[in-house]
Amino acid sequence: MRNVTFDHFVKAGTSSSITLRFEAEMRLQKDDTVSLLLTGFSRDAIALSFAVESLPRHAIGRASWDPQLSQVTFAVNNTILAQSRVQVIVPRHQGFVLPEHGIRSDTEMIRIGAEAATGRVPDTPIHDVQPVGFFDATEIAFNPIWAKASNVSYIHVGFKPLMMLRKGDTLSIDPQIGRAHV
Repeated sequence: MRNVTFDHFVKAGTSSSITLRFEAEMRLQKDDTVSLLLTGFSRDAIALSFAVESLPRHAIGRASWDPQLSQVTFAVNNTILAQSRVQVIVPRHQGFVLPEHGIRSDTEMIRIGAEAATGRVPDTPIHDVQPVGFFDATEIAFNPIWAKASNVSYIHVGFKPLMMLRKGDTLSIDPQIGRAHV
């Protein structure tokens, strides 16, 4: 179990809390680290080291941000037993800003790793990530009876938004239809 979520109704390019949930595959002890690669994220804060919240309480209490790597490193405070479920919350006020282009649910750009006395876990993609700013199940269809050059045709466009749409938000469809090249 590994997943990453953000604030409800968050938009791409805005600040959000970040919640990481994982099951420790091995024992983690004081001074071990767990890293979270957040490709495309930025941070509106000067301090590189900051407080986080965790469950179990105080298992992880501090983190640091490396803007060059786009990586948060969490410092383990207290022993975390293998197969323990862990939750780490980086509060919104820590200034993390989601990528402008959004986050796909199938992203490979958010990864978890660890440096521990019992071994190293290389950066591994987290496949359960809350999508932000994307559409899923998009489709476009033409009425097959009239779909010929120079005829008026019915066009159906469908999509499933993976973000909250509010009154006043704008959706645009770029109807550029090109020719296939053989």
